[in-house]
Amino acid sequence: LVRVKNLASMSTYLFQALIALYLVAAPTIGFSTGLSWHDEQRLGQLCLFVVICFWILSPVNRQAIFSAPRLLDRRVPQALCLLTLLGILSAVSAPLPRWALIELATTGLMIFLAFSLAGMRRTQGGRFDSWGLGVCIASAAAYLAGVAVAYSAVFFEGLPLFVWQLFHGFSNIRFFGHFQSMTLPLLVLPALIWQVKPYQRGALAVLCSGWWMLAIASGTRGTWLGMGVAFFVSILFQQPGRDWLRAQIKFLLIGTFGYVLFFEALPTLFGIGGSTIASSRLANITSLSGREVLWLQALNMISTHPLLGIGPMHFANYPNGVAAHPHNAILQWTAEWGLPSAALLISGIALGFRSLFRQIRSKSGDDKNHLLRIALFLSLIAASTQSLVDGVIVMPYSQTWLAIIVGWTIGLHLDNAAPWAARGAAPAKTWILLLTLVLCIGIVFYGTHDHIGHLSERQDFFTLKHGGIIMPRYWEQGLIFE
Repeated sequence: LVRVKNLASMSTYLFQALIALYLVAAPTIGFSTGLSWHDEQRLGQLCLFVVICFWILSPVNRQAIFSAPRLLDRRVPQALCLLTLLGILSAVSAPLPRWALIELATTGLMIFLAFSLAGMRRTQGGRFDSWGLGVCIASAAAYLAGVAVAYSAVFFEGLPLFVWQLFHGFSNIRFFGHFQSMTLPLLVLPALIWQVKPYQRGALAVLCSGWWMLAIASGTRGTWLGMGVAFFVSILFQQPGRDWLRAQIKFLLIGTFGYVLFFEALPTLFGIGGSTIASSRLANITSLSGREVLWLQALNMISTHPLLGIGPMHFANYPNGVAAHPHNAILQWTAEWGLPSAALLISGIALGFRSLFRQIRSKSGDDKNHLLRIALFLSLIAASTQSLVDGVIVMPYSQTWLAIIVGWTIGLHLDNAAPWAARGAAPAKTWILLLTLVLCIGIVFYGTHDHIGHLSERQDFFTLKHGGIIMPRYWEQGLIFE
């Protein structure tokens, strides 16, 4: 028994190390040459899916994962089963079932990842919180360092400063913005809840201020909107929420000063001005940037296919010259999966937010996890808000971070729930879930195996066919019509 537990602990630590490696390296270092950042991140996500499969084979891990939905609410497993059934019906009735099933299976694997992390948090407690915040800090610090190196190179070589060129690692600046929407609420926590030394507090202040500076410089209006909503919601959480808000405003002001200094004043002083994104975004902040085309197309799809939708991923089957997704998570799910599925999903998310909100309001400020609950809740609020105006939830890096934050939140939410063993899943249900996991893995790899070795050729073909426009979705060139 001791050996089994030690093996389970070792596999958990290995799993966490691989997740951390992916999150830190995917937008900064990359894994190979000849592929776009987006495709590398998707391939890295596929590797994480394989790791999930092996990790769940441990009986100890399996029990933790499969008990999590039952501990949340008895209706959660029923809702997931119904969503799966509706997804299967939508996929098999779609024009390209293979692509629809890939999207369905990927969604299923992200749910498995979220519940895996919920199980880890439940068994590790504070150690998992330290790991999560550490990964958040490392990911942001690595990216900020990369931008600093690129910025310094511009000055040393006397090149014009084109700010967008500093933001590496993503096929679109909005995907970086979603990364920030999920991490900005968490980065202030170590300085608020950890016993840190003065030099560590100073380093964290530089990181948080620099992260806000990049949020301004990127010009990602969805991030600004998401954090604005998070600021408003934080006021409802009494003194701890206001402490979080004060810290954020302080770093926002310092970050604004940093933006003016490094991206406006110094380039003008040294005569290397090229273009800054934030000023142009602020001047045209109400522009829809082509979203009206996508939203109208999605609404038309909903009106013509209300029951089962056009099929998962199938917005990418109808080229519009703008994007392969409608830049609105609700419209995307409704258009592709159907009205009944969307109603079920939205109801579930609303109930989940309500439950989390009530839990936070009922906890006292003396609870050691109180600020963490607030930050995770606000991270989900900011990410969800941005998903209503940007096409971010179908991107591999965003999906992975979102699964981590959702799983982390669920594990923290279950702090006072009954022990795993007392409410474990029945053997028959366990084997059904294991079969579902294997089917999801099989569908994803069967559906993508002939793409993996030819991603560059596929991208060149579709790009040439559509006048050089890149439309990321599952792959860098996300169009799927044949």
